[in-house]
Order: sequence, then structure tokens, then C-alpha cells
Amino acid sequence: MSRRYERLASAMVGTPLQTVAEKVRVVKNGRTIRQEPGLADVLAETRRTYELMAKVIRPDTTCVDVGAHLGVMLHRMVRLAPQGRHHAFEPVPYKAAWLRKKFPSVTVHEMALADQDATETFHLNTGSSALSALRRPSEDHGPTEAITVPVRRLDDVIPDDVTVGYLKVDAIGAELLVLKGAERILAEDRPFVLFEASKETLDNFDLTAAQVHDHLANKAGYDLFSLRGWHAGEPPLTVERLEQAMIFPFEAFNYVALPRP
Repeated sequence: MSRRYERLASAMVGTPLQTVAEKVRVVKNGRTIRQEPGLADVLAETRRTYELMAKVIRPDTTCVDVGAHLGVMLHRMVRLAPQGRHHAFEPVPYKAAWLRKKFPSVTVHEMALADQDATETFHLNTGSSALSALRRPSEDHGPTEAITVPVRRLDDVIPDDVTVGYLKVDAIGAELLVLKGAERILAEDRPFVLFEASKETLDNFDLTAAQVHDHLANKAGYDLFSLRGWHAGEPPLTVERLEQAMIFPFEAFNYVALPRP
């Protein structure tokens, strides 16, 4: 996706044109499912995410969007929670600028997040910036440009007087590092967490599904679910089930972490 196309897509967010584009995607997904029925759960994730957000975000919920990209999920956060004190994180400078202009009520942070403060090389995918990451992908996903970005801990950026109610993390493999840098928020605020994870992106950081499960389930006191499993009221994922969900035909790319009472 070229920067010109991304600018157009960014401008469409929150307009009737976005609704049209999403309807077109649903039709395309239907064709794909007929050819590959095993991908049905993954292709339903956007719809299930929207339904989840409508259920768990209240008008005064403060939301944090890590990896805000073009602002599709951020738009829904702002619409569902007009009274929230929202924060968005996007390390790519031109996208952070677009987000500030489009969402003046949101605090937009031009930085990456992890479990320690640093200044690091960020690999900007020039063909599809949504695939940009702190680690260069092991597989060829197109040309990248190295840029230098600040890296912070979420606990150090979100003010102590802000209570986070909904946390979305899409960091192309660094999700566990982001969550490790949010220990205070997870322990004190107990937000509802939606995070992306796949074996391929975790491998780029020498991380595993077992480590993700251990940190959230054993250290932070959260139960993990696939989006389908959460909506269906299924039991929490065991570590074995989480690992299986990341094997083709993938059960999920996005997961729910729900704090235990």
C-alpha cells in the first residue's frame, strides 16, 4: 500500500466510504471462506472485534491503542467512549501526524512501546506500513526502510491518574514486550486487553506462545480466549490450545485477555 493510498484510506476512516469498503471486504471474505473453510474464524475477526468493543467499552472508558496505524480501531474507541481520556501510539511519523489531525481529542504518542526505555531502529515496510516492526521480519514481506524511534514503557507514559479500561496491542511480534512494560496498568487498572499474536511475528523476537500465556495467565492474572471463544463463552485457552490456535488453519490472530476477578 503506497503512502498516497494510505493517506486516502486514513481520510476514509469514520466516513460512509469506510462502511462501503468494509462491505466489499465482507463479500471478498465470503468468497475466500468458500474456497478455504478453515479460515472462517480468522476472517471473522474484524466483525467480532467490533462486536466485542460495543459490549465492553462504556461511554467513559479510557482506551489505549498501541499500533494505531490509520485509526480504524481508534475511531471506534472515540465513538463508543466520548468521555474517555484516550491515548494512541504510532511510531511512524507521518501516520502519527495524520492521527493527531484526525483525532484532536486523543493524545497521540509518536513512539514504539516495549519493556524498557531505548532508542531503536524501526523497520518501516514501505509497501505495507501495517507490517512495520521493531524487528525485521524473517520472511520477505517487501522492502523496508530503517528509521530511528524512541521506545518507552506504557507504565511510564500513561499518567498515574488515568485508569485504562480497554487496551489494544498490535505491535507485530512485540506484544509481549508491550504488556511487560504495562505491569502497573495490568495490576492496578485491570483493563480488558485485545492483542494480536502469531507464531511468525513472535519468532522474530525469539518469543513463544507459551511465554505469552505464562505472563498473562500466571503472572498478570488474566484468562486468554480467541475472539470466537470469548463470544461463545468457551473455557480459557490453555497454553497448548494457544499454541494450536497459531498453526494453520489459524483459529485466531487476535486474542482476548480478561482479568480474573
